[in-house]
Amino acid sequence: MLAFFKSLASNMQKMTFLYQAAGTYIQNAYNTMYYNEQQVVEWVIGQIGGNE
Repeated sequence: MLAFFKSLASNMQKMTFLYQAAGTYIQNAYNTMYYNEQQVVEWVIGQIGGNE
């Protein structure tokens, strides 16, 4: 019975770690996407401004 609980605790730690890692990855991906979008907008504005 004790081995079962140790295994369960170990698996819970792994799941928590994976969940945190996935959350961090999603946050970074979102931030990168938003940052790139801002860069594109600035580039387009720069292109329009340069053509005037």
